[in-house]
Amino acid sequence: MDSNRTALRVVKETSFGVAPANPIYKEIRRTSDALAFTPTTEVSSEIEATRQVTDLIRTGNDAGGDVGLEFSLENMDVFMEGLFCNPWLRTPEVVNGPSWKYGASATRITAIAATSITLAATSVLSGSLINATGTAFVSGHLIRLTGVVAGNGLYAVSASSATSITIAGGPTDAAPAVGAKVKVVGCQGASADIVATISGGPALTSTVLNWTTLGLIVGQWVKISNEGGAFSFATAANNGYARISAITATRLSFDVTQGIFAADTGTGKTIRIYFGDTIRNGITQFTYRYEKQYELTVGTRYSYFSGQQPSALTISGETRGILGVTMTLLGSAGTAPSATRDTGASTETVETNSVLDASNSIPMLMEAGAVLAAPNYVSGFTMTFDNGLRARNAIGSPGAIGIGMGRVSVTGTLTTYFGDETLLAKLQNGTASGTTIAFRDNANLKSEIWDVPRLKYSSGFPEVPGIDTDLTTPLGFQGLRDVANNRDYTVMVSQFDYIA
Repeated sequence: MDSNRTALRVVKETSFGVAPANPIYKEIRRTSDALAFTPTTEVSSEIEATRQVTDLIRTGNDAGGDVGLEFSLENMDVFMEGLFCNPWLRTPEVVNGPSWKYGASATRITAIAATSITLAATSVLSGSLINATGTAFVSGHLIRLTGVVAGNGLYAVSASSATSITIAGGPTDAAPAVGAKVKVVGCQGASADIVATISGGPALTSTVLNWTTLGLIVGQWVKISNEGGAFSFATAANNGYARISAITATRLSFDVTQGIFAADTGTGKTIRIYFGDTIRNGITQFTYRYEKQYELTVGTRYSYFSGQQPSALTISGETRGILGVTMTLLGSAGTAPSATRDTGASTETVETNSVLDASNSIPMLMEAGAVLAAPNYVSGFTMTFDNGLRARNAIGSPGAIGIGMGRVSVTGTLTTYFGDETLLAKLQNGTASGTTIAFRDNANLKSEIWDVPRLKYSSGFPEVPGIDTDLTTPLGFQGLRDVANNRDYTVMVSQFDYIA
């Protein structure tokens, strides 16, 4: 049997060790997996006159292991809630057909016309951020249509109800097929309504657009459009990533910006700001059921691993290399391969987003709110998210009856060229810092930001590996709870479904 003839899939459980009915499995793109069901044993201590061992006692079962992946956006989305112990906060989204997000198949987008999109009642994805009026899509939202007959693209929302979205210049699709999707990917201001200001700190202000209705949260990263024309500021330095520090009806304030912000009235501009889903570390537990499929000469076989939760995940990158991911799972039970698949099980089409690399897929790497560049360019990094999980074992049960959670620990290493003592001084003085890494899929116009707003360096010193080599400093760090600007987390991921 060949390793190339295997597959690994996952579905979120309804409760610990309990799979949903008719599960829709999402296939995981991976490079390796050591997910296994391992009996625990103990040798009998009986004394025997012939000096031989009389028995090997099976005392329990362990289930779990490591899974290796190459970093591609959305490949890890399905189990991120288990890793972060928190649900996704999603922008409003509606999709036709079955998926791991929605469950069973349904026609949720019933028609699309030039000025409106008609939705079935209660069709918006569960977990979407709904504003105080109970409306998902609001005036000012920028939505993206995909999977329709014609006219895939971006449209500004001018009004909505529970079953309709008002747009302009939309396509005509009387019966959107399976895969048709509408999702909020940002907002768009009226002409000259969105203004960049540095008064009181970098911010965007508005008169017509109400920032509190859009579903934005403090700590979230947004991207001010740099696509040019009417959608971007004339001041190029304003058109980048920025982290939200406060939100009022007329002002969106930032504590970190990619470029040096400057005042710009946005005259004649309908400025676009892109944003998306977020997730941050929390305390709510989610577990998963994994399916391994093997293609043998005698036919297809399946193994199942239940009660699984990501114990740890490490992302790593080196110059001119593919970004790698290692995930460690811990769970309660597993089954030997058999010809029987879960009743009613189906498989969602695997994601096809690009594999990311360190040279072309990291548009921004920041340290302490500033882009990390000369003279301390980064040559490599690691970031590990560790839940400190432990199996809860009990008499009468060979497998774990639950998973205990420890403290969340976010650690890593920034390896930089030793250009000056700036970063090393922070280690020596115990100075708090932070790090932010942006990942971008250029081919599919998607992006994701992993942000650790507060950390302290724990180790590192310039290394001299040998003759004719560069001096580097591998700075180890420990992420810390951050409560600045009404935040309370160690790490937050901001995901952009679309970014021009």
